[in-house]
Amino acid sequence: MFRKLVFAATLLAAAAPTLAQSPFEEIHGDVLSKMELMRARKSSAATPLLAPQPTSNQLLYDVLHYTIDVAIDPTAKVIEGSVTVRITPISGTLDSMEIDADDALTISLVRVAAGDTLAWVRSTGLLTVKFPAVISPGDTIDVEILYGGSPSSSSDPGLFFSSAAGYPLIYS
Repeated sequence: MFRKLVFAATLLAAAAPTLAQSPFEEIHGDVLSKMELMRARKSSAATPLLAPQPTSNQLLYDVLHYTIDVAIDPTAKVIEGSVTVRITPISGTLDSMEIDADDALTISLVRVAAGDTLAWVRSTGLLTVKFPAVISPGDTIDVEILYGGSPSSSSDPGLFFSSAAGYPLIYS
């Protein structure tokens, strides 16, 4: 009889952690479920969850500075913002730049910082910006990109919206 009680107590003690959720799991459950979904979609051997490999164009220039300005609406779960990128060619001249751009966000304008609108084309995950003139090594150009949308609709989200104790919770 004593052995049966000890076995039952051991079984209950071992099962208890799996039955209760930790406070972390309660607050971050949406992130954990999205991470599990991403793991299911991607094989870690085939696609590591790191920054994408640079394109051949991205290897032609050096980013000197990023200025990021983002407004977050926790009720609508959307963001709106701009990023200004200052670049210089590494060697040779440069007539365009490619920058990674998540498809979940809409790009509304690309321009020389506080200046003329630039021609641009978007393909899956990439924004190609055409410069008004060729940029030579030693010269710099500041390109401003205005964007907005719902980052949580991305297949690989980096910003999450949730709530805890009735308050909005936004995290990356």
